[in-house]
Amino acid sequence: MKEQYTWAAYLEEAYRNQKKINAQLAGKLQDAETKVDELNANLTRIQSSIPYKMTAPFRFCVKGVKAVKSRAGRKGLFSGSYVQAKDTLVAAYEKELSKQQNPYAQWIASVEDTLPLGEIGDAAEVAILSYQDLDGRISMQELLSEEGFAKVKYLLFAENPDYLDERCPGIVSGFFRENGDCKVWYAHEDFITKEGKRHHPFFKPVWSPETLLGFFYPASFFALRKEDVYQIMLFHEQDGRQNAYELCLQAIGAGKGGMTDAVLYHIPKEEEELAGDTSKLETTVSPDYRKFENYWGYEERYIPCRKRALEARGFLVASGDTYIENVTAVWPNPSYKPLISVVIPSKDHPDVLKTCLMSFLNRTNYENVEFIVVDNGSSEENQKTIRDLMDTLGALYGKKMQYLYRVSDFNFSKMCNDGVAKAQGDFVLLLNDDIEIIQKDWLDIMLGQALVPGVGAVGAKLWYPGEERIQHAGITNLAIGPSHKLVTFPEDRLYYYGHGATAMNMVAVTAACLLVSRFLYQDMGGLMEDMAVAYNDVEFCFRLQDMGYRNVQRNDAVLRHHESLSRGLDEGQEEKWNRLLREKDKLYKRHPGLLEYDPYYSNHMKKNSPEYVVGYDYDYEKRLLTQEVKTISYSFVEAMQEGKTQYSLESCKVQPKHLREEPDIWCLEGWCFANQKDNASFTTYVLLTDKKQLKALQVPVAKHYRYDLEEVFPAETHIGLSGFTCRILKKDLAGGSYEVSLGLYDETSDKWVKIKTEGECE
Repeated sequence: MKEQYTWAAYLEEAYRNQKKINAQLAGKLQDAETKVDELNANLTRIQSSIPYKMTAPFRFCVKGVKAVKSRAGRKGLFSGSYVQAKDTLVAAYEKELSKQQNPYAQWIASVEDTLPLGEIGDAAEVAILSYQDLDGRISMQELLSEEGFAKVKYLLFAENPDYLDERCPGIVSGFFRENGDCKVWYAHEDFITKEGKRHHPFFKPVWSPETLLGFFYPASFFALRKEDVYQIMLFHEQDGRQNAYELCLQAIGAGKGGMTDAVLYHIPKEEEELAGDTSKLETTVSPDYRKFENYWGYEERYIPCRKRALEARGFLVASGDTYIENVTAVWPNPSYKPLISVVIPSKDHPDVLKTCLMSFLNRTNYENVEFIVVDNGSSEENQKTIRDLMDTLGALYGKKMQYLYRVSDFNFSKMCNDGVAKAQGDFVLLLNDDIEIIQKDWLDIMLGQALVPGVGAVGAKLWYPGEERIQHAGITNLAIGPSHKLVTFPEDRLYYYGHGATAMNMVAVTAACLLVSRFLYQDMGGLMEDMAVAYNDVEFCFRLQDMGYRNVQRNDAVLRHHESLSRGLDEGQEEKWNRLLREKDKLYKRHPGLLEYDPYYSNHMKKNSPEYVVGYDYDYEKRLLTQEVKTISYSFVEAMQEGKTQYSLESCKVQPKHLREEPDIWCLEGWCFANQKDNASFTTYVLLTDKKQLKALQVPVAKHYRYDLEEVFPAETHIGLSGFTCRILKKDLAGGSYEVSLGLYDETSDKWVKIKTEGECE
């Protein structure tokens, strides 16, 4: 039975903190509204006075002359247009807001028609059946002996055939003709409203056999070859879904499947029915996918068919609950218990190492292990403490303990390789010294998975210390490089179709806890020692991937990771980042085919997000899209009046490079709007002023949607697009040192409002 940890305390604290923040913001908003009321009252008194009324003709003339001068002075210097009609500006605002609220619609409009569907075959070769057609069937032979199946070659099953794209039969026929080694076909799916708006797509991975044993990821539809199903017996007489899962698993066996990279199934469902919990923690988190009717197979009632699939391949099988309610797991349970060599790099952290070893020995069911601690230079005192600790634990628990001590610079790869060279086990477990064991069957689960033919590295799920919060749930190869999705996300829900919950095929897993066959590790050459710190585990997994092995993330094997204790802080952020870029260069030079590609992460998903969201990039999200810099009048900017505004310059820095060849780019991000104004009328600019050179620059921004501002400031008008991002090539600043201001230009009145900030660029 796994130990249980509560999330209630965290949620209660987060709720109280959020209430405090909201109260503070509400107070600031009330203060601002009060000041506006006072100013309006003063203005009314002034306008009612006799002197003010007597100067009306003069004010009119001055105002007219001033406006003309403003336009003449601004021509060629500012990007603001002449006065525009408010209706036109509001319409443009609402159009852009609608676009930014629905990235999937933008993906459909810009990407969908470009997707290749493959060869289109003979639709007459394909019979379409519903999952319910399998109800009451004992065998597939009984079904296929009925009239109408004589000339059929392929069977296309769907939860509801009415939701299939009409092109599916021809696509299925063509696919199987082109892919003679595939036994199953599937494609992507989504939901659709009564008005025809499509939403919440499920972009599926390439063939993923371990993922399939976690849940039924073909979901609502799939196709099989008729010849592969004749002898299949069905066990769930009145349950179409269980029959479909059973049929698919038995037909595939140890074979493989393939997919058409297109959305070909549309489930009628209103958006609000899938909205999930709208409360926000530190970040926008995905809805709980338990609400999604096309996400199933992880529940207890599907354990028997998942077990039979593994038993048919010669395994004894175990099953159990996971930390997530109603999510179950199955795994091979080997009849023999091979020796596992646990390799732990460690230096100068005897207390941390003791916690790791003691938790391992006291909380792990699996007993046939040896420990090899590799130390690259602990102090004499710590070295003695570690030796005494290992001698004591070895004698007390009857375990073989080896301590390899050699003074050298930190090189994680070499330390692991040195440890594996001394290993006697059939399997090696690379384990950080800051790992703490919390679950007794974690190693049984990982070993069972590692014994499956074709499996390379197996990883565990890691939580942050003291919290049920995700730290590692497999590595995804994004455009920004190898990344950990769902980092810091709470363990209180099911995320995007099994990620973070069920066993998943992943392109890589972290070496903080990585199990692999020792013979495979040595045949592959171990970790690359010229990658001393970063990406060495990813590169090893990439090599396994290139050789045809499947890496597996077991999200049902959970440990705690006290990250950053192992090496402490690096010697400097800039040096650390440059080293990271150098090792990333080595990674992709060795594996160019995996640059910005991950077979288990759809190319249609966001390439730089910790969440699983549609991969349509707006201009503000394009890291290398910079804005044009214009030189403007320094005196004009200095003379601009400040107005009533709300703003936050949330970031003002040179953005980190993802590849060394990228240019240096200043990235300014934040939000701003004018109080008690219709903000659809305003265009936002970044204004840069250099007092020494008496120089000013104007840069447009990319505006973006901020739902949070609408929630916090409900009385303001059209502030949904008040977020901004501005990227500036560092070379365009011509060596100056600039103070950052924001300029709001009112398109309806030809006036400017300036916001001074504390930002600086140089």
